[in-house]
Parts: sequence; structure tokens; C-alpha cells
Amino acid sequence: MSSWDIMLQASLDTSNVPKEINEIANKYKNARSKAIEIQARINLADDGSDTRALQKRLQKYTQMMNDYQKQISSFISKNPSKYMNDTNYDRYINAIKKETQELTDFNKRQEQERQKIVQQSEAEQARIVQQNVKQKLQANKEYYNQLAKIRKQLNSEGISQEDKDSLVSQQASLRGSVGSNTGYINTHGTAAQQAENKTLAQTYQTNRLIEQSQENQKKKAQEIKNAYNDLLTVIRQINSNNKEISQLESKNHLNSQEKERLTTLKQQTDELQDQYNAKMKIVSQDNNLKRKAEQYTNELEQQNKEINKQNSGLQTTGKHSKSLMETVKNIGRYVLMYQALNAIQTGVQKAYQTITELDKAFTDIQLVTGDTDEEINQLSQDYNELAKQMGATTQEVAEGASEWFNESRDHVKVLELLETP
Repeated sequence: MSSWDIMLQASLDTSNVPKEINEIANKYKNARSKAIEIQARINLADDGSDTRALQKRLQKYTQMMNDYQKQISSFISKNPSKYMNDTNYDRYINAIKKETQELTDFNKRQEQERQKIVQQSEAEQARIVQQNVKQKLQANKEYYNQLAKIRKQLNSEGISQEDKDSLVSQQASLRGSVGSNTGYINTHGTAAQQAENKTLAQTYQTNRLIEQSQENQKKKAQEIKNAYNDLLTVIRQINSNNKEISQLESKNHLNSQEKERLTTLKQQTDELQDQYNAKMKIVSQDNNLKRKAEQYTNELEQQNKEINKQNSGLQTTGKHSKSLMETVKNIGRYVLMYQALNAIQTGVQKAYQTITELDKAFTDIQLVTGDTDEEINQLSQDYNELAKQMGATTQEVAEGASEWFNESRDHVKVLELLETP
């Protein structure tokens, strides 16, 4: 029997409880009997008839039973030994102990079930988080690929401002997505996943530096080519001016228009000479081209000396003979210039290849050492001096230095290793 059944039995014993409690106990019995009867009628109603009225009555008697039970329990539980005989009291205590243990066991089972559900939930949550990390890592790979494509499109020629604005907007959005994904990966990802995401970022940055270096090399080579083409135009104009100047100076008498034209031609030629010097400075940026230009300049001077020597006997008959000699000297000078520039043109492609390889070597050094552009420029001058001392090229020294830098980032130590025969 349950503790409640024992209390109910005690409340029905008029010798132990007050009359009002006994009456409540009898009301409880009647309400329970009615409830049992109604439940039976509901159970038998299998013909599809409406049982809502019976359900309502059952609910009413059930509520009455609960109220009566609370009143009886509240009264007897205050002093159970007073309202029960010894037998019922012992049975009541044992029932209470049993029910308490059952409740404890029930709560324990409930807690175990709750812990199991929590563990399953945590495991499921961890699985979902890991799945999200993998998805975000894969998304970052795709985002970096898209960023690389956008960077190439932005550097392409002929891109409209509208397309450029659209690409810049896409670029900003992708960078924001990469940053958001990286934050999630760094918070929830494993060490290996965080390292993989970091490698993606480093690879993207390295490729960006390489592409930027290659783009700079192309621009530099194109600048030399453009300067060379401009130089040809300048020399053609100088040659044309000198021919006309020679023709005018060969005359014994010049009218006012011819004098004015002669003055204008000389001024133009002086300006063209300045342009020639500026363009030649650009073409001669490469050391190999600079040496060739100096060589051709020496040949030009030697050729002029030969012309002067061969025609020295002709310079004794006044202005006409002198002007004729100047014309010959000018023609010889610019013929040699054409020869020099034709040779330079054949060397431009080779110079571009040299520039590309040399910049690649210094880019490798910059990626290893982390030096700034100014430090790399100074380093290139040091290697150029060392190359002259060793009878090698700057490119060979730079490539050797790049290999040593992979083992040591100390500039002084690398320079000592390069100087060691």
C-alpha cells in the first residue's frame, strides 16, 4: 500500500480522526467510485459516440479527489502517530521510506537521462561546428581564388571605370567574408585547420607580391620600349633638322626668312637634344644597355675623329667649306646613332628577360628577409659592386644570395659567404 492509501484508511477510522476528516475521506471514496465508473463507460464507448460530456464529468471528479486528498494529507501528515494505530503507523513510515527511495531513484534516472541528452546534444553541436569550420575553410579557398582573378582583372588594360567599381565592390565583399570565416575558424577550428587557413592567406599574399613584381617588370620593360621608339623619332627629327641647317649654312647669303628659319631649327635641335638625353637615360637604366650605349658613344667619337682627319684639308676655303664639313660630321654622327639604336632594339627583348630574372631574384630575397623596397634597392647596389669585383653579373650574385638567405637572414653573413671563393 502507498502512504496515501494508509492515510486514507486511517481517516476512515472514526476512533482516530475527527468527524470532519472522516467525512472528507468518505467524500473522497465516493468521488473515486464515480471516477472509476465514468472511466469504464468511456473505455466501453468504442462505437464512435461522443464522450466529451463523460470526459468533462471525469475531470470534475478527478479534481474533487485531488482536493480531498490534499486536505486529508495535510491534516494527518502533521501528526501521523496520533491519527493512526501502531500497525498503520508502521506501515505508513515504511511506505514513506519506500516512496522516498523510489522518488530518489526516479530522479536519479531522470538526471542520467538528462546527462545523456546533454552529451548527445554537445556531441551533435560539436559535429555541426566542425562541419561549419570545414565549409568556411573551403569557402575561403574559393574566395582567395576569386580575389586573385579580380586582382588580375583590375590590372588588365582597357578596363572601364564602371567595371572597375564593380570589381572593387566585389573585392571588398569577398575580403569581408574571408575575415568573418577566419574569425570563426580561429575560434572553433582545430590547430591544423587554423594553420591551413593561415597558409591560404600567406599563399595569396605571396602570389600577390610575385604578380605585382611581374607587373612592375612588364611596366619597366614597356617603359624602355616606349622610350626607345620615342628616341627613334627624336633622332629622325634631329637628322632632318641638321640636313636643313647644313643646307642653309652652305649658302653665301641668307634672306631674313632663311635666317629666322635657321635660328628656329637650331632652337628646336637643342630642345630635341634634351629629349634625346632624357630618353637615352631611360633606355640605359639596364646596366647592359648602359654599357652598350657608352660603347656606341665611343665609336661615334672615334668616327668623328676619322671624318675630321680625312677632311682636314678641306677646311681652308671659307664658310662654305666649313659648313660642308659640319654637315658631313652631323650625318656621320646620326648614322652611328641609328646603328646604335638598331643594336639597342635587338637587345631590348634580352634586356627585358634580364630585368625579369633580376627582379625575381631580389623578390625572392625580399620574401625571405621581409626587407623594404628601399633596403632591397640598397642591397642591389651592394651586389652590383660585388659583381664587378668578382667579374660576375648582378643577377648571378643575387641568385646566389637568395639561396644563402634560405639558411641565414643575416645580410652581413650572406655577403661574406658570397665573397668567399
